[in-house]
Amino acid sequence: MLYLLWARASLVMFALFYQGGMPSMEGFMAQILKFDNIEFMVAYMLVGAIFAGLVFAFSAVSIPMMLDRNQDTVTAMLASFLALVRNLPMMLIWAALIVLLTAIGIATAFVGLIVTMPLVGHATWHAYRALIEPRESGEKPARTNWSRAIETGLSEIDDQHRRLFELAATFPRRRRPDSRDRALATLADYANTHL
Repeated sequence: MLYLLWARASLVMFALFYQGGMPSMEGFMAQILKFDNIEFMVAYMLVGAIFAGLVFAFSAVSIPMMLDRNQDTVTAMLASFLALVRNLPMMLIWAALIVLLTAIGIATAFVGLIVTMPLVGHATWHAYRALIEPRESGEKPARTNWSRAIETGLSEIDDQHRRLFELAATFPRRRRPDSRDRALATLADYANTHL
């Protein structure tokens, strides 16, 4: 829903600043490089920053929360928003780092995203663990089980995904380094085979 509003706002920005119709890509890039239409760029970046801020506010820790606790989307989004409000300075730094790492990934012809996006995902998991209260001791962690709803329709790929789910289910719940390391090594070996 937010994405659709963002796309509509983008079109409105173009309509306000380009009354003669949408500019061609060549003409638009030439204007950007020459700074001919700086008012448009400032307004476009401001609107984009507002929407990006909203997306960050509602998703900073919501996805890990949904995966870990099997929470509904609205609860996870509200928890993410509250985590942002309660830790605003650090969350602003985190948002700036995400922008920087994404820019680095894009600047390297998207190859850098292979490194930066897993780092962002890993750090997001740790941010979730640090910002959201741990579950009560009697509450069991959510496990995602294989179901037909997540099949791709390609039997070879589905078999591999099913095997990854089976391996993930064997991951030890207690943090014993030896069993955890064996489980991680097995998962990593199979993930390399799959990829």
